[in-house]
Amino acid sequence: MRSLRWILVMLCSTTALLATSVPASAEAPEFGRCIKQAGGRFANAGCTETKAGSELYEWSPGPGPKVKFTDILGGTKPFRWKLASNEEGVCSGESATGEYTGAKTVGRVDIVLTGCESGPPEFRLPCGTITVEPMRGEIGVYAKGETKALDKLGLKLSPETGERLAEFGCGKFEPTIFSWRGGSVIAPLVANKMLLKEALPLHQRHRTFCIEEQIPASFVGETPTPLESTHNCEIEREFGPMGWEMASKLTNEERIEANSVL
Repeated sequence: MRSLRWILVMLCSTTALLATSVPASAEAPEFGRCIKQAGGRFANAGCTETKAGSELYEWSPGPGPKVKFTDILGGTKPFRWKLASNEEGVCSGESATGEYTGAKTVGRVDIVLTGCESGPPEFRLPCGTITVEPMRGEIGVYAKGETKALDKLGLKLSPETGERLAEFGCGKFEPTIFSWRGGSVIAPLVANKMLLKEALPLHQRHRTFCIEEQIPASFVGETPTPLESTHNCEIEREFGPMGWEMASKLTNEERIEANSVL
């Protein structure tokens, strides 16, 4: 009996030693930095390739001391939202701030839309400024490639707490009230490259039978959870699918990579 207890003690000690001496391996996809370091695990500046004798880079998961980022509308096209009822609106300006909160997440994403109008181009109703409730985000794979290096990555944004995103009125005298809620929206990311700035696009398409589809709609293996708005399909205060579309530019405080290979 004493021998059995001794064996169990030795096994537990060995397990504990292994748990403390073997570092936790990274798991793609994740945000981080590929740092030049002799004796690192990787042979290239994206931390995606290994080659004996060329260990020049090491992967550091998550952000460094500079965690914040900004995002602004780029180009000449406005921010656009479209409802399943075929109603739509545009905003001439978009700005956002946020920060990386871990190797797979961002948080405190505050979006402000300015110069907003709703309705068809020939009859726009003013909506003013739309302040979106704080959002959070996570990195994921929305399309699998032949290899992990070819996986397509995205940043999925959803309300930080609850479902509410915004409520605002459009029109001067008897404004139409819109309520937005999430759901989620996915912005494609550039994979496996350290970047200070990158485009952060959103795409949507309108289909028949009151269907509004965000592209991409979900991460691999997940069920789509589209953003929603009231005033869809002429049934007031009923929620229905909504799509967001824009071409914006994200700027990090320091270079960050979305790695699909680790």
